[in-house]
Parts: sequence; structure tokens; C-alpha cells
Amino acid sequence: MQMVLNPQRFDVILASNLFGDILSDIGGALVGSLGLLGSASLNAYGFGLYEAVHGTAPDIAGLGIANPLGTLAACVLMLQQWGELGAAQRIMAAQERVLAKGYRTPDLSPQGAEILVNTEKLVDLLLEELSNEQHSELKELYESIK
Repeated sequence: MQMVLNPQRFDVILASNLFGDILSDIGGALVGSLGLLGSASLNAYGFGLYEAVHGTAPDIAGLGIANPLGTLAACVLMLQQWGELGAAQRIMAAQERVLAKGYRTPDLSPQGAEILVNTEKLVDLLLEELSNEQHSELKELYESIK
């Protein structure tokens, strides 16, 4: 109940697989989509498996409608675990800038002035934001794959 009433109280939740699945579904409802959530499963030695909470979403594979932000959130968790806090912060800031401009994938139900984009376009927008940062090492890489 506290997860629904006061979700800000939780940073990490330790749960069994089944209960974790239930809680991740609740978390997805709280933020608007499972497509926004990353997940980290760590063993006792700190080795991790990082993935989007929604998993592979085989029912929408190849349709261009998957939200890549859950995978990005998993990457942020991985970078934080590895102590790469600056890189994690840059990714989160780029995501915030893209969302602030109104770009949305179908799972976020764009309304009004929001702009509906597919998976590839959202990834391109995120890469563009990251490459536009002053002194970004990613700019050259982004330009080479464009």
C-alpha cells in the first residue's frame, strides 16, 4: 500500500521474483508505463543483470512502438552500480530534455501538443541530445552512425 500512497519513500525494493513482478506492474502504473522502468538484479557479489522491466515485449517486436526509455533506465542503473555517476546523470538529463520537448512513444498516450514518435526516432533524439552537450565525446560517434 505504501508503494502506491508514498512511492517516493522507496529507492530499492527487494522481493522474490513473483512479488517483484507484481510490484513492477504497480510501479509501471504509477509512472504511466512499464516502458519507463529499468531493473537490476544483483547477486551477493554485486554482479548484475540489467534490463527493462517490460522484458523483451515480443508482442510488439519489430513494430517500432516499444518505448526505449526502460532499457535506458536499466543502463543508468548499471552505470550507477559501476560508479559512473556522471555518465548516468548525463543520460538522465538528456532524457528529461527530450521529454520536456514533448516527444512520446505510443505507450505514453500523447495528447495535445505532445509529439508521437516511434522507437527509432526517440533513440535518435536521445543520441542527438547527448551529442549536443558541450565537449561531448559522443558527438563524433553519433555523427559516424547517422
